[in-house]
Amino acid sequence: LALAYYTQGNCEQALEACDFALAVDPDDMEALLTKAHTLNFMGEKIASKPVFKEYLDKGGDAVQAIPYAEALFLDNEHEEALRELSWLKSVFKEKKLEAGDLWFDTPHETEEDRLKAKAQYKEFNDLFEKVFTDIGDLYYHHGYYDECINTHSTIISSNPFCAESYFMMGVCYLALNSYEKASEYFASALKHADDQVMMG
Repeated sequence: LALAYYTQGNCEQALEACDFALAVDPDDMEALLTKAHTLNFMGEKIASKPVFKEYLDKGGDAVQAIPYAEALFLDNEHEEALRELSWLKSVFKEKKLEAGDLWFDTPHETEEDRLKAKAQYKEFNDLFEKVFTDIGDLYYHHGYYDECINTHSTIISSNPFCAESYFMMGVCYLALNSYEKASEYFASALKHADDQVMMG
């Protein structure tokens, strides 16, 4: 019920439904996550912080460390935010290794099995890229340009055609007054961009 209220934009009712569900079962992970995102959506990012933390501490989906880290940054808990993002990156790097092992080392008996495994590997790589892009955005918006560069370098090592990562690295080098490097990365972004108008 809480999730239905949230998706309809009825935030107050969503929070009430979450609180009711959590009163019945304090370990209701869906209610915890819905409450955290509802608070986040309402602009109550700092209020969402302990809810995201509880969700993550109880073994929730690691990717929720991104909005949690955003709330930490806003509450001036930068060191904790950086630790969360570093942890999330290590989780996804490990998952990427596992996904690669599964794809490259597992024999596929039929063509259908091979295509299914390939699709799963691509789906994970797309998620990996999205998660690292979101992490990079957080680093950039809070002035951690070196960390943003490092994060987008990881994306490029996985996908050397990712124009967005080249572009963001250019933006970071520009912020660091490294104009020559910025120019190089902007040129790479243009080279790989599907939409050169956007990158211009």
